[in-house]
Amino acid sequence: MNQADLNEKKIAVVGVGGVGGYMAAMLAKTFPHVAVVARGKRGESIRGRGLVLHSDYSGEIVSHPELVAESAQELEPQDVIFVCVKNYSLEEACAQMKSAVTDETIIIPVMNGVDPGDRVRAYLGTGIVMDAVIYIVSFANADDSITQQGDFTDLRFGIPEENVRKAPDAELISQKILEAAAILEAAGIDYKVSEDIECDIWKKYILNCAYNVETAYYNLPIGELRSDSKKAKEFEQLVYEAFEVAK
Repeated sequence: MNQADLNEKKIAVVGVGGVGGYMAAMLAKTFPHVAVVARGKRGESIRGRGLVLHSDYSGEIVSHPELVAESAQELEPQDVIFVCVKNYSLEEACAQMKSAVTDETIIIPVMNGVDPGDRVRAYLGTGIVMDAVIYIVSFANADDSITQQGDFTDLRFGIPEENVRKAPDAELISQKILEAAAILEAAGIDYKVSEDIECDIWKKYILNCAYNVETAYYNLPIGELRSDSKKAKEFEQLVYEAFEVAK
């Protein structure tokens, strides 16, 4: 797919916190038809000065989405929608964006947890939902800019094998995966099409089960925890405990 074809794509990002803000800034600097859903003060800020990204990895970026919507109900039918809301807001977000989803719309929830893809499929009942997981350190600042820290980002996406088998049109699924990959590639968002997205999602979830608990308990960054042999052992034990629960 060439750049001219990609430039015709309508792309939306629903939720522009740390992850969604990074995605939206990278997409809007590349493509002309990018819409974001951002409410209240954050939406006003983006309309006024653009979406400001301070990125260790990608540099200083100010991008200007074509539309900054207060609600996903304002979106026209989209080719691709990245859903980057908190888990508790997912059902509401899906209800609001139903009119923006066609049978061929790609929907990629880039969220924490192991079941956002399944929940989106249940809430929408249409579109081509691809599961995803992202490794990134990013957050929204008080001035509504976005900061990404570190020298990498890593997005992985795909469709669980069971869902591919159930799909009525396997060729369309393959085409849509290539389309999503081309959009991410052009935007400079590091990605990988996963051969087993369920496994990739569970790997991060298990890691987070240990990481979130121990960094919160000791109020220390992971680097300091790893340098302490006792705390490093505790971290390892937490990983294996989460793995046993996951199985």
